[in-house]
This record gives sequence, C-alpha cells and structure tokens, in this order.
Amino acid sequence: MGEEEANTVEASEPKELQQPFIEEKAAAALNDVAEKKSVIPVPQKVAAAPSTEKSPNNRDSVLARVETEKKLALIKAWEENEKAKVDNRAHKKISAIGSWENTKKADVEAQLKRIEVTFSTISVHSLQAYVELLSTTSLD
Repeated sequence: MGEEEANTVEASEPKELQQPFIEEKAAAALNDVAEKKSVIPVPQKVAAAPSTEKSPNNRDSVLARVETEKKLALIKAWEENEKAKVDNRAHKKISAIGSWENTKKADVEAQLKRIEVTFSTISVHSLQAYVELLSTTSLD
C-alpha cells in the first residue's frame, strides 16, 4: 500500500514539478549513453590487403585497372605531344620574327652607309670646289 500512495503523491504533484525530474533523468541517461559510446573504440580504416587468390573478380578488376592506366598513359602522351607541337610552332614563329628583324636592321644599316658615302663624296667635291673658288678669287 505504501507504494500506491507514493505513486499517487507523484501523480498529484503539478506537472511543472515533474518535468525537471524527468529532464534530469533524460540528462543522466544521455550521459550514460555518451560514456558507453566513448568506451567503444573507433574502428580505423584497414588498408585492403591485396588478394592472393586467383578469383575471376580480382582478375577482372586488375585488368580494368590496367586498362584505365593504359588509357591515362596514352592521354598523357597525347597531351605532351600537343604541347611539344605548340612549343615548336611558337619557336618557329619567334625565329622567323628574329630573322626578319635582322634583315631589316641590315637593310637600314646599308642605307645609312650609302647615305654617308654620298654625303662624304658630296662634301669632298663641294670642299674642293670651294677651295678652287677661293684660290681663283685670291689670285685675282
């Protein structure tokens, strides 16, 4: 009978007073669960050991891996080939531009040389003419 009275007393209490008691029980239960979980070790990833069995599935997966590696190697070789082509084209164009610049420089230098020669011959002739003019006028 004492137990029934305790249950009735708990039931007769207002719900506001019962809720904190329930919340404390829930918090204690969560702590217990957390402690249990912390005791359990976390499984670590174990590296898959290569299978030594000669199963068809393993053979197929190995063949598929080899095939994909071969495709990737071919793709990489193609990319390197394309890069080499582009580099060679660029080098060819740069060389063509360099040779064009050199020929233009040579042409300009040749023109300057011709102009210098013509000025020097003109100046020599005009100097000689001036000297003759002076000598003739001084004699007169």
